Amino acid sequence: MSIAVTVKYFLSLLEVKYQVLIHPRVGTPLQTALSANIEPKQLAYAILLKDREKFLIAILPASNILDIQDMNNQLHRKFIPATLSEEKHVFKDCTLGMVPPLGEAYGIDAIVDKSLDNLPTIYMPTGNNSTLICLSNDDFQLAQVNAMHGMTISKNNYQFNDEPSAHPHLYAG
Repeated sequence: MSIAVTVKYFLSLLEVKYQVLIHPRVGTPLQTALSANIEPKQLAYAILLKDREKFLIAILPASNILDIQDMNNQLHRKFIPATLSEEKHVFKDCTLGMVPPLGEAYGIDAIVDKSLDNLPTIYMPTGNNSTLICLSNDDFQLAQVNAMHGMTISKNNYQFNDEPSAHPHLYAG
């Protein structure tokens, strides 16, 4: 599978320059970064969330996990992870579980973890599990122009414990 049609169209509208990177298919964003030989902090990935009013895409580095409780406190909202069925409905041109970190492309609000704001280069998934794109931070910021910025919404490093989680990229506090 190549870059999702919506992603490709959105980036072309903004005249965003990027390079395509093919990588082995793996499971988590952290595994993706490692298999693609890039620093996990440079891979922006997205989690689709919802509350009673709307969807929201949380965008954070692969080196981190979403601190949903802290994010909700900052936003004064009660977001929870969207279901896979909801994700499939919203991202019709994407492989299930491969949410592109481009909320505006899909008409969804987004929040970007501030740790991504000053990196020189950002990688991101494109809607499938074997293709990333690499873009400058200026182009990443252009693609996130309407997203919320300046908040820390994640914690560094994955938290491992004995209990399985349906959402391994979330930290509930």
